[in-house]
Amino acid sequence: MHDWYTLLIRNTGLLVAYRWLAWAGAVSTLSIGAAPPTLTNLILLSLIALLNLGLTFARTSYTPLIRAQPLYLLGDGLLALLIVFFSGSELLPFYPYALAALITPALLFGWRTAILATGIFVSVDLLLIWASTLLSGADFPPLIPRIQLPIAFSALWVLVQHYLLSPPNPYAPLPKPNVASFTSLPRPPVVAPPIERRKRWGEPLAPTLLEKPRLQPAIQTESEAACPALLPSRPEMSDLRQTMHASIATETCFDTALHRLMEHFNRHTTVTLTLNHIGPAQPLRPVQQRTLLRLATEALVNIDQHANAHAAILTLSFVGDAVTVTIEDDGVGLLDGTYMRPGMHALRALDYCFAELDGTLSVSEKTHGGVVVHARLPLTPAEPPPTLPLHTA
Repeated sequence: MHDWYTLLIRNTGLLVAYRWLAWAGAVSTLSIGAAPPTLTNLILLSLIALLNLGLTFARTSYTPLIRAQPLYLLGDGLLALLIVFFSGSELLPFYPYALAALITPALLFGWRTAILATGIFVSVDLLLIWASTLLSGADFPPLIPRIQLPIAFSALWVLVQHYLLSPPNPYAPLPKPNVASFTSLPRPPVVAPPIERRKRWGEPLAPTLLEKPRLQPAIQTESEAACPALLPSRPEMSDLRQTMHASIATETCFDTALHRLMEHFNRHTTVTLTLNHIGPAQPLRPVQQRTLLRLATEALVNIDQHANAHAAILTLSFVGDAVTVTIEDDGVGLLDGTYMRPGMHALRALDYCFAELDGTLSVSEKTHGGVVVHARLPLTPAEPPPTLPLHTA
């Protein structure tokens, strides 16, 4: 069963409910004659109904979208105030609907963003009132309610966020992963192996952990020596993946390889990665080590390129007869609800690798945003050395 935060904030339940209630209030206002049922007002009423329908159908992806692009809130508020402007800049019938633009900043980002959003809302509203009176030649309407109402409305939703729903702090440290709650994903569709794709399309492949890193030239030209080393830009996903592979390709110790991977990731990206250990380390087979390192590399590259995250945590656990690796971030989550997107072949191929090693791989979305990648492999006892037969003289 979903918690209140997921239902009312992440799935936009409060925002959708209020906007439909404001639309119903506008219909009632026009029906009883409290506002003139002009053609313009009827068109605006229909437009609001279409906007509400769109928000209702896209409610589960609205919050991740706003977290990734907060500037969309500015367009939402401007559109709502333009509806009020074209209806005559009066409080009824559409001003209560316009106030809905202040709900998401308060619920999703807290009181600081709510204050900023309220200030912008009031400023734009007063500017549109001035433009409306200038065009119509009428007297200025009472301005005190247009200042007090947004402040009181925004404060109400800040109190709802703080005292009733108790959302998590987005800047708090990431919690420890709950290994028992993960479930394996269904087997993805069959895809062509990387070697066959290269033969078919001529695509270059990133070096695997079995390959040695290419040696860099020892002599640099004057132009190269004069230019400082630049961090890889965010679109250069293949470059980041190759350099991370190269940093651990020759490392035989699994724990040392993870530390080098963390140092390289923190040096070349803006995301802060933390490494945790649970349980005493145990020896791994080379194929298990390569598979887990490849998973960690692909997950970290995805975090840097797609998650819009501030922090991530990688947990290595040796508990019982299994080794588990968990990578989680505080980013925007899975925007389309799944990692099985066209062109995303790395995690699909890794799912097959873990299945061949009798392990499991799962990719899930946390309740309050962010993605968790969890992998488990069984620990197999080391084979005893062969015993030589005794030779008698």
